[in-house]
Amino acid sequence: MKNSIINKVKSSSKFKKFNRSFKVFYANNFINNSKWLPEKYDRIYHLHIRKSGGTSINSAFWNLSDLHLDMFGREPIINKKGKTFVRMSKELIEHSNYFYASSHFPLWQITLRPNTYSFTVLRDPYKRLVSLYKYYNWVSQVDPEVGPKLDPTYPILYNQKSLLNKSFKEFMLNLSDKYLFGQLYFYSKNKDVKEAIQSLTEINKVFFLSDYETVLPALNKDLNLSLREPGRKRDFGDVNFNIDDEEKEYAIHILRDEIKFYNKAKQIYS
Repeated sequence: MKNSIINKVKSSSKFKKFNRSFKVFYANNFINNSKWLPEKYDRIYHLHIRKSGGTSINSAFWNLSDLHLDMFGREPIINKKGKTFVRMSKELIEHSNYFYASSHFPLWQITLRPNTYSFTVLRDPYKRLVSLYKYYNWVSQVDPEVGPKLDPTYPILYNQKSLLNKSFKEFMLNLSDKYLFGQLYFYSKNKDVKEAIQSLTEINKVFFLSDYETVLPALNKDLNLSLREPGRKRDFGDVNFNIDDEEKEYAIHILRDEIKFYNKAKQIYS
């Protein structure tokens, strides 16, 4: 009886709000996150484009404090081992003290504070879109009891009925620009290639998933850290889906500007 009351209190919105406020207060007043970084940087921010290998990179940073994805759940902030980690909160990214943060917010939607080391990972646009399609097929095929254990965002994805159990073309037609043109839109609200390329100059490092083996060594060199490959990775198992030649041709056609952006970025930064 006592435990059930305690669990009920902990799961209440008022308790969660208070707990988060306390963690923010503690981070802002009692944690020196910048001490772990070279003198010119106070924090690290990952511009995390969906289905571009970002969760593995996040995990490498979380490993520094023995954290992993399912420890976060829906929580936007965790303090552990003298470091503060933030996820998916525009307010905390813009205003709080943290060691490492990541989110899916486009660059033009957020304002990063001075002395923030920022980086992103780009991926071949067609491969990224196929990976996103596979992801939503996994959501519709996995056991509902297992899904939340493998991915904390499963309940949200499961409720996006318009994207589940669709052909690849239907899936594309139902996607918003934010997800269909996930990289071009991330760096240009107008989906303008020239503007997106210019936006990349505002961040410290641009990486490519095709050169993934270079990412952690480069981050370690820039930030004087000891990042390593996460010991545990998400495994979605076998996922059944089909894409025919006509659908592939259609996808490449509608992604043509994002493909231009990706190829130009690779020419400059690879």
